[in-house]
Amino acid sequence: MNEILEKQAQQWLTLMLSEKVSFTEQQEFMHWIEQSSLHKATYFRCRKELFAKQKQRGYSKQWSFSLAASVVLMVTAIILFLPPKVLEQQYQSYAQQSTYTLPDGSVIELKHNTHLKIAYSQEQRFIKLLSGDAYFRVAKDKNRPFIVQYNDLNITALGTEFYVRTHAQLQIQVTEHSVKVESLNNSVPLIVNEGEGRRRIKQRWKSLSAEQFNSGLSWRDQLLVFSSEPLSVVLKEFELYLDKPIKVINSAVIKKEISGRFQIDSIDLALNMVAEGLDLQVKEMPNGDILLY
Repeated sequence: MNEILEKQAQQWLTLMLSEKVSFTEQQEFMHWIEQSSLHKATYFRCRKELFAKQKQRGYSKQWSFSLAASVVLMVTAIILFLPPKVLEQQYQSYAQQSTYTLPDGSVIELKHNTHLKIAYSQEQRFIKLLSGDAYFRVAKDKNRPFIVQYNDLNITALGTEFYVRTHAQLQIQVTEHSVKVESLNNSVPLIVNEGEGRRRIKQRWKSLSAEQFNSGLSWRDQLLVFSSEPLSVVLKEFELYLDKPIKVINSAVIKKEISGRFQIDSIDLALNMVAEGLDLQVKEMPNGDILLY
């Protein structure tokens, strides 16, 4: 039985990584993988082993990642089949990061408290990022563009890996190939190439420094790294993990720049370290809010 299941998983893996996989085959794959937890575990183990072999042979890029066996924990994908042949799902992460494989073989990493929906048709792969931050590793499919929409922006992958951050500040980073960013308010598209990042401040795009680019992706390694970031941005990131609003009495310190490296699983300690460096006190209010004064 295990040998048969292993063979099935290998066959599905080969098919899902193929550029010729059809929409119908993607639907059949989702039906097969949802049949049992053993199907899921076997498939993702095979995929992890394949990625590990590719990395050993030098095929992986600097920012490539190995798929963890826990990719299907915590969050349930809701599958709806709607005419005319549209595959819809939604994915969410809550108290921890989550990694998922989409029906076409693309992989997404969701930061804490992230919510997105997908709508796959025979013409396109459409992802609506409702809230939070997500890293995308896009499977090749020349016939169906991969589009991420957030508010007024459409971000089209040009065969690529990229990160979209919406928490604190809107930020786009590309670690492989490039993306095209189009806004409803601007007819001129923005191209962001490999190794580049852009942050939107007051409707204008600002390039990231090399330090900001690297620190922007640190959450994937369970770290928060800040390089001369305003306190307001740092606190927004802390709120994401504490799941509590942080209020500052003295508004003059909001623009103070913070640099540091903090463990995601010790954000309480990180907040106290930042407050101490600014000569501030931390107090939790009866309503659950956190006060800096």
